[in-house]
Amino acid sequence: MSGQLAADLDALREREMNLRDYESRLRNWQSQLDAALVKQPSATAGSGSPFPRAGSGSPFASDTSLEAAWEKFHRAHALLEAEQHQMRDDRIVLREMELALKRREAELAQREEIVAERERLLAEALERSPASTVQRLTQAPFVAAKAIFSSRK
Repeated sequence: MSGQLAADLDALREREMNLRDYESRLRNWQSQLDAALVKQPSATAGSGSPFPRAGSGSPFASDTSLEAAWEKFHRAHALLEAEQHQMRDDRIVLREMELALKRREAELAQREEIVAERERLLAEALERSPASTVQRLTQAPFVAAKAIFSSRK
């Protein structure tokens, strides 16, 4: 157990050393950034945007690769906005199509109800109606014979 504690303490000391080295690098970098801002104080004065465009007074205006990166960022942002507008328009069109489809479904259901009611009425009428013409023609001789023979009695 004491061997494990010693190994853990060594690992913690190593991490602490790494963190101190990292902190010193960050402090050096921050001091370099501060020095660059002190050299160009007017560069940050007029910037109201959190993402200034290249050539609009950024603190690193002399760096062409940074300017190119900012331009690329702004182009990508513009493309993203265009895609968002297109998606919004597509969603609106899709909603309208869904509403039209629901209206069409309701109309179709109403028509189906009307057809079903007419079919039901037709079936009831056929059940109550007299025999068809073919049926009357085939049964006519038998009905006549029955009428003749039944009237003699």
